[in-house]
Amino acid sequence: MNVMLRWLDLKGGGLSQGDFVTNTLCLADDSTLMTTNIHDMNILLACVNSYCQWAGVKINMGKTKVTGYDSKRKCFLDLSILQLGNSKPMIVMSWDPVKYLGVRLTMTGDLTFERENVRKNTLDTIKQLTKHMYHPQQIYWVVQFAIIPIFRYSAAIANWDSQEIVKLENLWMCAFKKAWKVNTSMPDVTFWAGPEQGGLGTPKARAIITGTSETISLLNQCMCLNNDLRQVTIKDMSQAMAHLGCSTIAEAKVELQWSGEDWKQHPSLCHRFLAYTSRGMQIEWMAIQERSIGTWMPTRPGPSSQMDS
Repeated sequence: MNVMLRWLDLKGGGLSQGDFVTNTLCLADDSTLMTTNIHDMNILLACVNSYCQWAGVKINMGKTKVTGYDSKRKCFLDLSILQLGNSKPMIVMSWDPVKYLGVRLTMTGDLTFERENVRKNTLDTIKQLTKHMYHPQQIYWVVQFAIIPIFRYSAAIANWDSQEIVKLENLWMCAFKKAWKVNTSMPDVTFWAGPEQGGLGTPKARAIITGTSETISLLNQCMCLNNDLRQVTIKDMSQAMAHLGCSTIAEAKVELQWSGEDWKQHPSLCHRFLAYTSRGMQIEWMAIQERSIGTWMPTRPGPSSQMDS
């Protein structure tokens, strides 16, 4: 696989983030090719086909899909000339979702389908709890480890807004009340409040995204190796800072707190990170530079995390 990746890298023609250009996204046996035009994509596909013939590897054409979008003209591209060996990959329209590493998204980065899938799977699982014959503690465990993780898996990137989070948390409340076989009129605070206040201390969606470090953990994963993903993340952070008109994290924190921005959607992971952490964490970063991202620490009790420059 590494041989093919090095060969593809030599072919060029990828997407650019500043001075950095990449034409592949790969994890284990899952590979994605990216180019700025159809001609370059055909070159990469021919390269992949040649490698597979040399290595004796077969590609599952049933799972091989292509999509293209002209962001300037805002229209779908004609991909009928693309070919992989003697076969043509399945064409997916830019507004239709594809499942990539377990997350449903479109070519344009729309994660609406992922959020809808989380809600649907959550509701379907909750329906199975009706009139259960198990001990409440057993079903409570099911909610904690089978229902909430449906949301947790893509929490850092699904780009939830405030209203969607409230609706999802209401579904969780329904599940907890079914688990304990209590009336739906029971106050939700019974479940949200911590043990010291006499509650069960069940997690809230916002806390999962920020307080339990889903977004922070994802950024740490993006930064842990000196590779193309790290460079893309640094560029995204620089662009997020420029969007806010700031040159330091401290300035960004003050700007976001002053604006009083609600929990809104934003396509940039780093912008969401800045918005989320500015609400309840003291971020200690030096100036954001093209080659440097500093360190943050939460002010409230909890695990701290670090991204080394």
